[in-house]
Amino acid sequence: MEPLMRYIARTSRCASIYRGKAFNKLEINEYQHPYIICICQNPGINQEQISNEIFVNKSNVTRQLTALEQKKLIYRIPSITDKRVVNVYPTEKAIQILPKIKTVLKEWNEKIIEDLKENEKESILLIMKKVQA
Repeated sequence: MEPLMRYIARTSRCASIYRGKAFNKLEINEYQHPYIICICQNPGINQEQISNEIFVNKSNVTRQLTALEQKKLIYRIPSITDKRVVNVYPTEKAIQILPKIKTVLKEWNEKIIEDLKENEKESILLIMKKVQA
């Protein structure tokens, strides 16, 4: 059997290139969109929760949040109950680009499955959910 990860990795690299070009217009990079989506959907989420939600290590979260803060897409406020915890909120700018981000992701998703039959689309989604679990 051929290595499944080869195809997953290639698809991922193609997705990165596609997103990179599209997100460049939004002044974000290909790695920042999951943070924006997560924060917009969960205003006040803390950094540890972001790490768990999007499956990245805490140092990456800190680095990306710093970049997003510099771009005025998010702001951070120390928790009232625990000063060691920092809650993260989207700015209006982030909220405004969220639909554009979702459109880019939807277009990519449609592009990679456009040649599949309906039952193949359902099957691949079901299989990938099993693989992820």
